[in-house]
Amino acid sequence: ETYAYKEAAKFYRIIVEEISDRVVIKILNGIQREIASDSPVTENLVTEVLKPHQHEIAQWMSHRIRTVTEHNYNIYRDDLKNYIEDAIGGAVKQNKEIQKIGSIPIVGRQISSGLEQGVSDITFEAINGLLTGLSSEKNTKVIEDFINAMFESILAQEKDQKLNRLIKDIFIGALDKIKEQVKRKKWQEDDKETAVAA
Repeated sequence: ETYAYKEAAKFYRIIVEEISDRVVIKILNGIQREIASDSPVTENLVTEVLKPHQHEIAQWMSHRIRTVTEHNYNIYRDDLKNYIEDAIGGAVKQNKEIQKIGSIPIVGRQISSGLEQGVSDITFEAINGLLTGLSSEKNTKVIEDFINAMFESILAQEKDQKLNRLIKDIFIGALDKIKEQVKRKKWQEDDKETAVAA
């Protein structure tokens, strides 16, 4: 290969890349305009792109919910227990019926204290069971069913303006990221790599 051939090939690659990048960006801009307008593109994106992957999305979200719940709950379990005890303790102390029980001579204070501890324990155990169950593998189906129901609700409310705006913004943002990638000058990066290697 001669120097002239190498330079011609280089300029050919640059021209092809620049032209193809501009064509792709022009197409992506057109798609963004189509999405931003009130065309059926957004509805089609939801029903034809997201809907077919609903099951996989639900499985992924279910796994993430279980993992995050399990990890964070183990870290904050004692904090939650203390918070519940403090919240119940404050509520019990302000409750007029419990105050009346507490004023019963000899046993009133013990009964109100026992009620406070019992309510705290019951509340904590209920929340503990809920969060432990949420992170359990055996409740995957329940979580997936819940996510699928939410998904169906979202799809049923396609006329919801806020939801439509959100979906449009997500797709437009994704296309912006693709355009940023397309705008990168691959030929310049290749030239820099070649210069460094030489």
